[in-house]
Amino acid sequence: MTLPPTKITWTVAALAALLAFGSSAGAQTVTASRCAAAKARCVMGKTHRCGVVGVRGQLKCHQNADIRSSPVDPECLKLAVDELRECFWYAEQRGDCLTTSDPAPHQAAIDAFVVGDLNPGYPTLITNRCLVGKLEAVGEGVFDKLDCFKEAFRLGGPVDQLCLLEAEGRFAYKFTKLENNGDCLTTGDMAALMDKIDAFVATTVAALDPGPLLNRQPATRRRR
Repeated sequence: MTLPPTKITWTVAALAALLAFGSSAGAQTVTASRCAAAKARCVMGKTHRCGVVGVRGQLKCHQNADIRSSPVDPECLKLAVDELRECFWYAEQRGDCLTTSDPAPHQAAIDAFVVGDLNPGYPTLITNRCLVGKLEAVGEGVFDKLDCFKEAFRLGGPVDQLCLLEAEGRFAYKFTKLENNGDCLTTGDMAALMDKIDAFVATTVAALDPGPLLNRQPATRRRR
């Protein structure tokens, strides 16, 4: 099978990231639960309501504010919170949940990740387009990695390691492209942001599947 050019580019970027930083993907196993899969979908931001939910939705609120050099729209943030709560409620109607009534701690984790880890100077605006682009890349990185776990939750068992590797490749490709444009206030922070993505994803998965699972935490990323 011939891969499309973009897939080849992402795969090459993934291999480059793997060589530079080491793999974050260990042998990870999750419990079968369509409810947990649906909740992972909520946290990553893929819903029927324009994506204004979860990490990607909340980051979009911040990105829009920074692009327009205006304060973050409180209604956008409120909608993201309300949609997450509704999204979790619908997920729990599936009946095979490993956890219940838990949108609040997940929302708190999203808040800490978006504002604390990625934008510690909030509410100060970021006016640099490269940094706004990096926020978008991080949101998509979380989305892509949680998507791998979402699929694993559907059937239970090991997470597809190629899926995780391709997620890293897409992130590395987008991040490198941003820095190559030459408009960044900071450079060389890809590994640190990859670590933040991995930590958030690991925390989310552990909260969705709190049972005594083996080898669920990602391996420590190696730096050269």
